[in-house]
Amino acid sequence: MIYKKFTNLFFLIIYSILILLSLNSLIGAIIYYFYKLNNIAVVFTLIISFTIFIIAQKKYKIISATLSIFKNNNQTSNLNTSNSKKNKIINYFLFFAYLITISLCFYILFKNNTVSSISSPWQVLPKNFFVLYSLATLLLLFIIVRQNKSHTLDVNPIILIILYYFLSFSIILIIYQLNYGFDSFIHQATEKLINSNGAVTPKPLYYLGQYSLVVILHKITGLSISLIDKLITPLLSSIYLPLTFYLIVQKFINNNFIKLKNTYLTSLFILALPYSFFTFTTPQNLGYFYLVLIILLSLKSFNKNILILMFLFSFTALLIHPLAGVPAVLFSFLILIQYVFYNKKVNKNIFALFGAVIFLTIISIPLMFYYVQYSIGSKMPTIKNAKTQIQQISNNFPWQQSFILNFIYFYKWNLIPIIFFLVILGIILYFKDKKINFKQILYNNWFAYFLMSISLYLSYLLTKFLNFNFLINYERSIFPKRVLIIATLFLLPFIILTIYKFIEKILKSEKIIKYPMLLFIASLICSSFYLSYPRFDNYENSHAHSTSISDIKAVKWIEKNAHSNNYIVLANQQVSAAAINEFGFKKYYKIINKNTKKIEQIFYYPIPTGNILYQYYLKMVYDKPLKKTAKQAMSLVNADKAYFVLNKYWWAYDKIVAQAKLQANKYKDIDKKIMIFEFQ
Repeated sequence: MIYKKFTNLFFLIIYSILILLSLNSLIGAIIYYFYKLNNIAVVFTLIISFTIFIIAQKKYKIISATLSIFKNNNQTSNLNTSNSKKNKIINYFLFFAYLITISLCFYILFKNNTVSSISSPWQVLPKNFFVLYSLATLLLLFIIVRQNKSHTLDVNPIILIILYYFLSFSIILIIYQLNYGFDSFIHQATEKLINSNGAVTPKPLYYLGQYSLVVILHKITGLSISLIDKLITPLLSSIYLPLTFYLIVQKFINNNFIKLKNTYLTSLFILALPYSFFTFTTPQNLGYFYLVLIILLSLKSFNKNILILMFLFSFTALLIHPLAGVPAVLFSFLILIQYVFYNKKVNKNIFALFGAVIFLTIISIPLMFYYVQYSIGSKMPTIKNAKTQIQQISNNFPWQQSFILNFIYFYKWNLIPIIFFLVILGIILYFKDKKINFKQILYNNWFAYFLMSISLYLSYLLTKFLNFNFLINYERSIFPKRVLIIATLFLLPFIILTIYKFIEKILKSEKIIKYPMLLFIASLICSSFYLSYPRFDNYENSHAHSTSISDIKAVKWIEKNAHSNNYIVLANQQVSAAAINEFGFKKYYKIINKNTKKIEQIFYYPIPTGNILYQYYLKMVYDKPLKKTAKQAMSLVNADKAYFVLNKYWWAYDKIVAQAKLQANKYKDIDKKIMIFEFQ
């Protein structure tokens, strides 16, 4: 009884924290947009958030009533008395072996974190880390499988699963001491500027939810903005995704010992699908977290409290990133329509409302991209020739000598047909089990998943026809792919159902079939773990090098050596990220845009997304590092000096260095890893 009360209290506190975080993100973003986010604004945000939370709890009992939906979650707690001494010893052995293995994994991660430039975290991690991670997977698997009337554990397995999720999601968080990618530096620099000045201009309609949440948490906890920003997506995802999954799904599919065990295994085996967007923080990834959370909550959507939570989380997602937020809001309205008509037992006008939501879903994302391109003064989107992209499985599979890598990449290259199979089978299983007629389908949230997914796939096709000429060439396919990811996320319930039913069949099988199948799925989880991070192996070579301590030294040397503020730097994006990290958005030059005839601001370091200085950098590294090119870049903004920075990992480093030395006025070697050339 004490265990059960403690677990319920734990769930109550955890979800209260999430609701308060979401309220602060939402209200803080609104206050920031119309005013600023200084100390006074943060105090008002906290007061308003806590007031709304208290009123909602007092009037609607939003938390306790919501969690009461999932009562009797912890039946296993009352049966420990039936355990034999031998079973208890085995249970505790598995439990402590799991904790030790997980702890060793974290120890290896912290021991091997780095400030050097790497293109994959697997470059610095020893092979024994993968052995320990696989062992942790197997131990957790055995702990869950032993959950029955005679083999129970004093600790709810969902706590162990959350710990496993956090290990799986935290590789980038721990390994990259400075930061990962380029966008993270931009967002953190913006958050630091908001924290110190109260605001930045211009204020966009997007990202404000993340910015306000990070700044508020920094002001009330004293933790660094960098740490909070890096931690927020992996931590929230590792706690709330498996926990919501556990609370929703196990109640949705009738709670008993066998079903509960299936739920634990399903929440673990869903990690067999790669999850890279939960491994580091950007507004887009945080938006994905909220979107998946809303989809999971909607499994129990015909409940007023769940609907309130869905709308809170969807509007929070909207102010974090509209690409995830707009579908989240529209989906919540679709569920609300079904809820209203289900309670009224009528279907008049339901088709018109469905049609309106579907139409908005199809056109909203292409219109958002159109607005962004128009607002920044770029050329209007034009129709381009879109070639049909069909993934073909080659008959000449490029086998390598490593059996493990062969297995991992064979799985990767077949993920699309695997996901398609899981979805189709899930749809068949659902309608086979429920045996519902067409009228009942209209009031069914599973019908909403299908509608949203189809609408977003159509939106993806429209987005593919847009020419993203405000982005550099290699980034123009990123945003259409994100629409495709969101469309697939709405099919997640069908995938979950298929995995659940598959596990149910496995557990009823003979041991000779059951254990090999469980081990096979465990191997897929480990494969997905490897695939969810940048890779540098015989199959793939990630060129996304991280910002290093040498990059930091380089930008500091340039700042000190320039002796004035009138200079530009031609460098790759990680050097630019280092400059933003050290000096923020220090210097902009104003030029006249030849296309729009409007004043345009140019950052003094290249930013790949449409920044013209990056084109001069590419000309220096792909053609020749000529003084003439550097002068052209200087004359563009009327600068006195230009610095050309070349990292040693560049493919033609020695050749470019030799050519640049003949053209530059001065040059400087940083740690034998970076060359800086000065042009006057």
